[in-house]
Amino acid sequence: MPPRTASTRADFVAAAITFVDEHGLAALTLRSLGDALKLNHTALYRHFKDKDDLLVAMIETVITDIVSIELSPRAKPRARLLQLLRHCRASLLQHPELAGAIVAVSTTLPTAHRFTAMVCNELEAMGLQGSAVPDSYQMLESYVMGSTIFDVAGTPRHLEQRRVRLRLLGHPLFDEVSRTTADVEALNERAFERGLAALIDGCVASL
Repeated sequence: MPPRTASTRADFVAAAITFVDEHGLAALTLRSLGDALKLNHTALYRHFKDKDDLLVAMIETVITDIVSIELSPRAKPRARLLQLLRHCRASLLQHPELAGAIVAVSTTLPTAHRFTAMVCNELEAMGLQGSAVPDSYQMLESYVMGSTIFDVAGTPRHLEQRRVRLRLLGHPLFDEVSRTTADVEALNERAFERGLAALIDGCVASL
């Protein structure tokens, strides 16, 4: 991570996200971030109480990106819901080291509540009512967040690790989809899309 000029809270948060993407969450401390930026780490304490405070700010920034998506105004609710959930997964895949932390920390953040509201708005627009709305939200949240965290587990070698595991099965069909890490990545995305479509269809099946 090259030295950069950082002076505002937002600057430091952006720098911390880049640092974690490159070095991993375990490597992040206020001191290590200051060293990477060629700054005295005490400058960070003007903006953050500690690492946990910085981590919350990082997660809020990522979730803000997720909820800032402009959903297609002319699209049907199902298409809008797919657009939102795909964007959520894509954002998490961009920051695999933060994915698990996002699930653990985001419950208290207003931006996370905004995401919940956006999903529920589309579910209601699809015709869901009563307990079907929170039930369906819970299914979709668990699937999108859980499958993405599973898919990036072991980053940055997660794709190679899964490729090796699939090859060890000795099954020709699995051999076909695990020749390269690109094959494994494509398998992950196909499986995600099929599962997401099936879940959404299941949500509306009882209407």
